[in-house]
Amino acid sequence: MKNIKTILLILLIVTAGVAAYYLSKGTSKSKELESTTLTADRGFSFYEIEKITTISLKRKDYPELVFTKKGNEWLINNKFRANMETMKYFITVLKGVTMKYIPPNSMVENLKNDINKNGIVVKLYQGDEKVRHYSVGTEFGDGSDTPYMMEGGDQPYMMYLPGFDGSVRRRMSFNMAEWRSKIVFEEDPEMIKSLEVNYLQDKKSSFTITRFNDGFKITNGEGQLDPRTVNNNTVGAYLDFYRDIRAEYNDTDNAERPNILKNQRFCTITIIYKDNNQRSFDFYSYGDLLGDFVTTSPSDINPDNKFFVLSPEKELFLLQQRVVGKILRPIWFFF
Repeated sequence: MKNIKTILLILLIVTAGVAAYYLSKGTSKSKELESTTLTADRGFSFYEIEKITTISLKRKDYPELVFTKKGNEWLINNKFRANMETMKYFITVLKGVTMKYIPPNSMVENLKNDINKNGIVVKLYQGDEKVRHYSVGTEFGDGSDTPYMMEGGDQPYMMYLPGFDGSVRRRMSFNMAEWRSKIVFEEDPEMIKSLEVNYLQDKKSSFTITRFNDGFKITNGEGQLDPRTVNNNTVGAYLDFYRDIRAEYNDTDNAERPNILKNQRFCTITIIYKDNNQRSFDFYSYGDLLGDFVTTSPSDINPDNKFFVLSPEKELFLLQQRVVGKILRPIWFFF
């Protein structure tokens, strides 16, 4: 009798264990299914953003923007460098956007209509694989409640960025001037073989710096070698300024661009690199265009003046004199 009770007890324990195993397995599958459903339906954020190679952004009545990763930079439509500050704000949203609440049924139809009418379509790619595809609608409430809906989905969700009180949508609806890089010069001085600054209305101030032995030589606007002793430290410091010169504004899409470029150039800066490639930048005085004052020489630039600069890539930048003045020097500055 005692043995029978022992056997029954053992069978009971085994049966309970088997039941617990299959129950936990079923619960695990249920959670996995729920997790997959949530990712498909409301998993808008993509934490491993460093794996993203391409981002597509399409706003209604606005050209599609395709951002492609190139090293540590992003290119816009394989043409222009993106403004890394703007991209930082944008990527923060792509990575960290979080669900705030599920809107009540009374709001759903209006939200879906708004998304269909005004939605910004976002697609994220990891190589050739599309890993996210959703639309972002118009903000509600205080501007921090932003409706999102997955492509093919039927349920919008109100999303926000934790720690950020403003509009999430605003961080993906910059204008082109904000999207494009404001970097005009970002040179490694050691890679510069020669640099010419040609003041078209003041030839006597023009010059060309050329590496020579362990220092530099300078020729004037007529291509003649200047006999004075070059201050190599001054020249080295001057070339160093080209490491980082940024514009106040990327004005490439300025409607007055054709008229700006019809005017007399103030100067052209041409850089020839050690690999013999070269790039040229054309400067136009903002004050001249407004008729405020005439600028013909680096010796008479008004401190409040600005310059439009046309890059080799045909981007148009607007720079303040206090930023760009350090490279607009006359030839005698180097002696």
